[in-house]
Amino acid sequence: NFHPWDAVTDVMLNTVTKIVNLPFSILGKVAGMGGDGEELSYVAFEPGSSELSSAEVRQLGKLAEALVERPQLRLEVKGGIHRDTDRVGLQEARFAVLVDERVAKDPKKYTPPPGAEYSPRLLRDLYNDEFGGGARKKLEEEFQTPALDANGQPEGDKTVLDEKPFYNEIHRALVGIQEVTDEELEAIAVVRGQNITDLLINSGQVDAERVDLAGSDGNAEERGGLVRLQLKLSG
Repeated sequence: NFHPWDAVTDVMLNTVTKIVNLPFSILGKVAGMGGDGEELSYVAFEPGSSELSSAEVRQLGKLAEALVERPQLRLEVKGGIHRDTDRVGLQEARFAVLVDERVAKDPKKYTPPPGAEYSPRLLRDLYNDEFGGGARKKLEEEFQTPALDANGQPEGDKTVLDEKPFYNEIHRALVGIQEVTDEELEAIAVVRGQNITDLLINSGQVDAERVDLAGSDGNAEERGGLVRLQLKLSG
């Protein structure tokens, strides 16, 4: 049900957002980026990673140049994580190491077919190792689909394995059991903040006293599959 106060609340939130982003809007114009400066106010990371992508390095370079033009402004950097997204990112990385080790032992057996990320045989064997062959057979029973003839019609009660969702589920299960500690996540948060700060200062354009590294937390935003840390300006 619509209530007039809902519209008022939306207007107030939008106004607050514009006020918060105003300094970045100014910097965005200085950097020749236009818009509302939102791009400059965030730094994005791949889940589970603390490395700055080349795109983020370029963007931070533009931010540094813009800060030179506005010497009265200070920047606050806070390291951060999105716990769920970053946990899965670390788990995926651990699983990738496990896969590489198994493929290295028998490349002929486990090299994936063209267009596939993983060999079906590899996923089955890893699942068997972790959960047992009986569990895999039970899972196969859950992912049966009607068999179709050459005309696309069901062949009576005959079924076949619905491979794509079956192997997706195996992959999900194997990734999910990779252990990631809270300490590892917190370490990523800290290093992210430090990497942003170091890049800005080491660029030689921004004085160290103008960049404040304000700790870290678990309140980063997830958007578009990336983890975004928000920067803050003061003057």
